Amino acid sequence: MFVRCGVPSVLPLLLLASLPAAAQTVTPHTTSGDVAEVDRATGTLVLEDGERYAVSDPDDLGTVAEGDPVEIEYRILGDQRVAVRVIPPDVAAAEE
Repeated sequence: MFVRCGVPSVLPLLLLASLPAAAQTVTPHTTSGDVAEVDRATGTLVLEDGERYAVSDPDDLGTVAEGDPVEIEYRILGDQRVAVRVIPPDVAAAEE
């Protein structure tokens, strides 16, 4: 006679619950565009296409100004796009 243990039935639920955390550790998305708005006080950057990015560290904005073309590496956390790296055009050209 076998006795069924409740632990294995919990395992799929634990794996399912860990999916959002695992999804946040993926490689960042990348986009580029011209800057429409920079708000260093709130740590936000808006591209001309209207997409808004929260910047985890406002110092990452450096000398970025309205009208500058930039590349942004970002992650989606909940309903927010969080920029993990803002790359001004001079830096992007130097990295190529």
